[in-house]
Parts: sequence; structure tokens; C-alpha cells
Amino acid sequence: MKTIMEQSVLFDEHVTEYEAWFDTYDHVFRSEVAAILEVFPAGTIYRA
Repeated sequence: MKTIMEQSVLFDEHVTEYEAWFDTYDHVFRSEVAAILEVFPAGTIYRA
């Protein structure tokens, strides 16, 4: 398992590709957020 620092370095090295994914697949991202909000409505406090 990679450390947080190792993961951060990987993100930094590929930030352009990562950001491009959101430009290309904005509809997928918004659909996933909508699905999450159906299960966990905004403004609701959840405790484990």
C-alpha cells in the first residue's frame, strides 16, 4: 500500500490527465455525485 505522500507525488505527476478526466467525463462525475446524494442527502450529519 502506498503512503499518502507517495499517492500525492503520483497525483502531482499526472495532474493534467487527472483534470482532463473531469472535463471529458463531467456527466459521469455528476451522475455519481447525484447517486451519492440520494443515499446521503446534503446537509445531513452522519456518525459512524
